[in-house]
Amino acid sequence: GFDTDNFKTMPDKVGAKKRIAQAFDLNLDQHKLVITVGRKVKRKGHEPFIKDILPRIKQPIVYLTVGEGPEFEAVKTAANAYEGPHRIVLAGRQPDEMLQSIYAAADLFVMPNIKVPGDMEGFGVVMLEANSAGTPVVASALEGILDVITEGKNGWLIPLGQQKQFAQQIDESFNPSTALDHQSIHDF
Repeated sequence: GFDTDNFKTMPDKVGAKKRIAQAFDLNLDQHKLVITVGRKVKRKGHEPFIKDILPRIKQPIVYLTVGEGPEFEAVKTAANAYEGPHRIVLAGRQPDEMLQSIYAAADLFVMPNIKVPGDMEGFGVVMLEANSAGTPVVASALEGILDVITEGKNGWLIPLGQQKQFAQQIDESFNPSTALDHQSIHDF
């Protein structure tokens, strides 16, 4: 389940950004912080995100991914091969206090899942955790993710295989005229 008590006292965004910038040696003054949290398994789509979506994002970002799992080495290989302008940080497993700061500091949470036969996404608690910090989500429109995201309220759903649309939505989410209000997301 999801214990909402763990996320009632999220750190403030400014303090969290400073903490994350210092902990991971990041420049977040000129870059948006895009995060994903989850076990490194194929269905989470971390490797395809790095290869197919990240190069299409125009806004300067830092992509911080938290979690470990059997696909960690494949994700690491993709990150090491990436030659674009964005910085990728593979944070591995993090303690709850640091995880709360990561959620609070983030400008956007991504869940770029892909279809994997015999392995489907459940409810997607990590998206609720991001939302509880006021962080909007861009996610693949499939399986349990559909039960969490209400289009334009707490995030956006992107049809499977639409890498260009996924990247465009990330860029649009930072546009003040199309961005979601962080407090409204938190209260959602």
